Amino acid sequence: MPGIHGILQTASRTMWASQTGVEVSSHNIANINTPGYSRQQAQFDPSMAINVRGLMIGTGVDVTNIRSVQDRFLSYQIFAGQSTFSQADTRAQGMSQIEEIFNEAAGYGLTQAFSEFFSALHDLGNMPDGESERITLVGAAENLTTQFHQADERLRQMQKSADQSIGISVGQVNSLLNDIASLNKKIAEIESGGQSASDLRSQRTTIMQELAGFVDFSSYETDNGMVNITLAGGYSLVEGAKAGSLTTERNDDGFLDVFFESSTGRRSNVTDKIEGGSIGGDLQTRDVDCQDFIDKLDELAYTFLNEFNNVHNQGTNLNGNTGVDFFWHDVTGGTVIEGSARTIRLSAAIQADTDNIAASLTGEPGDNQNALALAQLESAKIFNGGTWTILEYNNSIIANAGSRAQSATRAADQANTALGQVEGMRESLVGVSYEDEMASLMEFQSTYQAAARVFNVVQDMLDTLYSI
Repeated sequence: MPGIHGILQTASRTMWASQTGVEVSSHNIANINTPGYSRQQAQFDPSMAINVRGLMIGTGVDVTNIRSVQDRFLSYQIFAGQSTFSQADTRAQGMSQIEEIFNEAAGYGLTQAFSEFFSALHDLGNMPDGESERITLVGAAENLTTQFHQADERLRQMQKSADQSIGISVGQVNSLLNDIASLNKKIAEIESGGQSASDLRSQRTTIMQELAGFVDFSSYETDNGMVNITLAGGYSLVEGAKAGSLTTERNDDGFLDVFFESSTGRRSNVTDKIEGGSIGGDLQTRDVDCQDFIDKLDELAYTFLNEFNNVHNQGTNLNGNTGVDFFWHDVTGGTVIEGSARTIRLSAAIQADTDNIAASLTGEPGDNQNALALAQLESAKIFNGGTWTILEYNNSIIANAGSRAQSATRAADQANTALGQVEGMRESLVGVSYEDEMASLMEFQSTYQAAARVFNVVQDMLDTLYSI
């Protein structure tokens, strides 16, 4: 519209645009500490020019959109980094607990128990018919089996804790998937009308990073503003406004397997598809780390038990019998190792009568040959293909626990550093800067004041006209 009225319209648009800019900056400042928030910008475009006496005269400025600053590539890197860190951190915590189980510097353990056991055997060799020596040996043996039981039980309790954590995490994942699907729908509805859903997008990004803390995934944004999220193997966790879900089911070992259930009800076992996030870390702790050390303990107990019994069976006890086992374990076959550490104990014969301890080969009073042969097992190379003694194998377990714990901790620290670097890059690009927002406020204030002065100029112009 030409003339004075057009000048007033232009000034009015300018004041409204400046006011909108102040509102956007104010919103940014209010959310400067909001996790995952992306700063917003008012998009200013020149208003359509009009033809006035053959000249194209501008009509001011329009606020055409309010958009959030986004960097999808960095967001995807953050999701991946969060998943990697959560997995590494969860595993590092698990390995730290395993290290503590075998950290004998902090207290009594298998090393000391073995030492006391073989010391008692040497004492028996010095006094093969002594009652007190036999009682001491039985006490040392019971203490040794207790150490096996306790270490095994602590590892199995760790497995149960990791298993419970998986079940809890699956429920939290499903809640997040539903939230993302709901936000997808709202964002698409708002933006289909030409408006910007900046705050909802920031909220969705925050939820997706939280989801990455539980499970690794890939994602992409569709043309309508929705994000689709898939698990490894192509399982669709979120597709548009529809969310799949994860469920759990006990496997043959009594642990939870994770299943994907699509929005149509199709179920698939995806336990081996999950590698990242805390669920991936708990699976690693439960199925790999804890189980590995349970197996090592079983091998230690099984080999020691069988080697000791083989020698003990060759001796003659004070009751004149041979072939009496010293130890017993609840396994279902001569070559079955599983469960040895959990079930190793003194045989019923030894528990009933210490005279059943076979210190002699001949049965003659004072014969200590079998007791000495049993004591020599302490230095016998019976592990690792005949290259390690009992204590050397036990020490290898302790060293392995320490080494893997340190490695897991380093991996977690590195993942945390990498995540922090990516988050820092994202913050520098899309985060709120107090200094920048204050500069914008001053700029919008100056523009608003300048536009307001236009009204004064127009008033002077009108006064001049009226005075003619």
